[in-house]
Amino acid sequence: MPEPRIFRLIFFCRASLLALTIFASHSSLAQAPLAAPHENPPDAQADNPDGENPIAWKLKAETPARALKPGESFTAQLTAQIAAGWHIYSIDQAPSGPRPTRITLPAEQSFKLAGKMEAPPPQTAFDENFGFETSFYKNSAAFTLPVRVAEDVMPGRHQLRINAYFQTCNDRLCLPPKTVQLVAEINLATGAATPENRPDGTPSPSVNQGVPSPVESAAIESLAGLENQALPSDGELVQEIARRERELRRWRNTGNARWEAETLHQIGAAYFSLREKQQALDYYEQALRLWRTLKDRKGEGKTLNNVGLTLRSQGELSQALDYYRQALELRRSARDREGEIETLNNMGRLHSELSQYEQAINYYQQSFALRQNLGDRVGKADSLHQLGEVYEASGDNSKARDFYGQSLRLWQAMEKKREEAHILNHLGAIHSDLGEKQEALDHYQKALQASRAAKANDEEAIALKRIGQLSPEAGVKQKN
Repeated sequence: MPEPRIFRLIFFCRASLLALTIFASHSSLAQAPLAAPHENPPDAQADNPDGENPIAWKLKAETPARALKPGESFTAQLTAQIAAGWHIYSIDQAPSGPRPTRITLPAEQSFKLAGKMEAPPPQTAFDENFGFETSFYKNSAAFTLPVRVAEDVMPGRHQLRINAYFQTCNDRLCLPPKTVQLVAEINLATGAATPENRPDGTPSPSVNQGVPSPVESAAIESLAGLENQALPSDGELVQEIARRERELRRWRNTGNARWEAETLHQIGAAYFSLREKQQALDYYEQALRLWRTLKDRKGEGKTLNNVGLTLRSQGELSQALDYYRQALELRRSARDREGEIETLNNMGRLHSELSQYEQAINYYQQSFALRQNLGDRVGKADSLHQLGEVYEASGDNSKARDFYGQSLRLWQAMEKKREEAHILNHLGAIHSDLGEKQEALDHYQKALQASRAAKANDEEAIALKRIGQLSPEAGVKQKN
């Protein structure tokens, strides 16, 4: 294993603007199928509360004793069991101090929020740590969400995913904010919604428990905390670093090595975003030493992945690949499914940059298989797009066109106009290279429409430029 001398990362997602993803936990190995759900499973839940994780979350999907149909509504209850001496903050807590609790349904799933969430009334008291009154929950808190099945879903088992973003404090200290994702499997059938379960009606009484997630516990901690937020500004990052430095001193004073390692990792990521790379390296090196002392394969794997991304950004591709290999091995052994997907994508991208297209395709195909098992439509569309790019770069326009076409159909089904425009521009370029000028123009015109619908000025500019280049050619006609 090479000596860890350079360490830094910002996690990023091509499909959306996500701020610094710090940690994600999923379960299965690359080639292992998902375990079959039990007929009468318990509720989906996180670990029991303890000293390091004083909040245990539990999800109960209240569904009728039959498969739900597209358009039907039901309720989901998310409950936080809070360890003695700890509390979380209410959804109405002012964000200028402790972080308010946020309950959200991530995008790109078969379920949508159907109305306003119900939250319990919080306690209020003056908080000496913050110097003002805060509103909070102790012991337990239950949140009820009205959920609707999307209209365009296929029959079968679908995952209901709910994120809980929260900060936990006691009288002496506050833990870093985190997002925990809970998943329940819901049976869906074909046909229209029944009258009693239409979105404007009252859901049928509950008779079934939520099915447990195939993930053991999915905790997704990020610097921003919530999905689809803009990347933090430099000023916000400086404040975040100062806050985490204070937390770091607490972990060291209390001898909590695991939270110390996590906080070091987060500070390193923030410094990388500030372009203060040597500072980032120092913190990542400290985090790696602690992960190894703790024998925490998941933590070590995510930091090694960060190292690979850092080295890649510096042009040290061979070293980056070595760190990716180490990260992949650890993430697989730790059953970190989401981390495994991320590293596979990074390896595919790096091999493509090295013009090692067969290796790139192999890694992207492994990533696609995992995303397919998870039912991740956005991930599948992105993997197909990546495979199309590799085949296009390798000169195999026929296969590139096939993979872009599959990706396009998924983006269109999800009504993702920006991504649709991007793929259509790619397809236009491929048809042009193949001498199919009329087909190229047709794709560019469709890209123009999609980009304008998405207000994607960059994709619109590409489409307009290509249309202008093709239109004067003989035999090419624009369609009205």
